[in-house]
Amino acid sequence: GRVRALRSREFAEDNIEGTQRVVEACAAQHSPPVMVFVSSIAAAGPSSPGTPHCESDPDQPVSDYGRSKLAAERALIAHAGEVPLSIVRPPIVFGPGDKASLAIFRGVKITHIHLVPGYRAFPVSVIHVADLCNAIVRIAEQGKRITPAQQDSQGVYYVTAERSLKYGEFGKLVAQAIGCSAISLPLPKALFWLVGGTAELLGQALRSPAILGLDKIREAVAPGWECSDEKIRRELNYQPERSLEERFAETAAWYRQHDWL
Repeated sequence: GRVRALRSREFAEDNIEGTQRVVEACAAQHSPPVMVFVSSIAAAGPSSPGTPHCESDPDQPVSDYGRSKLAAERALIAHAGEVPLSIVRPPIVFGPGDKASLAIFRGVKITHIHLVPGYRAFPVSVIHVADLCNAIVRIAEQGKRITPAQQDSQGVYYVTAERSLKYGEFGKLVAQAIGCSAISLPLPKALFWLVGGTAELLGQALRSPAILGLDKIREAVAPGWECSDEKIRRELNYQPERSLEERFAETAAWYRQHDWL
């Protein structure tokens, strides 16, 4: 899927139309395979502090990216009678090979500072890529499937680590993993909008979508991005294989081994 774009149309071309082509290809098979669509918590929109998202909550995405993932989910539902379909909605994903989280690791290592948008507790859910992959396989093999009518959340799953974090704690775990000290520094949301707007202009000028463009700032200044994995634990006996501390340490070690950090 596409996570950054110069125009919202690019999200539609890749995330919606691309997904449509895949499900149509599956439907054209003599024996259609199980298709697990990796969506995003962004399709649901921000969570309220202290109230993690569950699968039955109404969806209110705030970003072009989130709206494209929700539209892709709805395009899939139209084929639920032809293809066995399930949807997984991960939160922030980190781990080996992830360049988005790498920016945070590098920033903490160089400055010993972790920037937090706004003067408030900012709850987030995260998941290590290995645990996400294990969840996807479990859903493919044992998960429930979306129904053509889809009046409920059957076949849709959130997945997350063993606990949620405040965004400031994310920086502390990064610092612990790379063996340094760091402070979490709250900054006004207006400053993040300024950075996002500047990055957006530069991205448009260079014809290269910015990592922290306006679409990502819309997500960054939201009240929170927290979800509950109670459903996948109950239905599929899922649980993360290792603690967040171990997963952050593994990620830092991988970055070092590949000269990224």
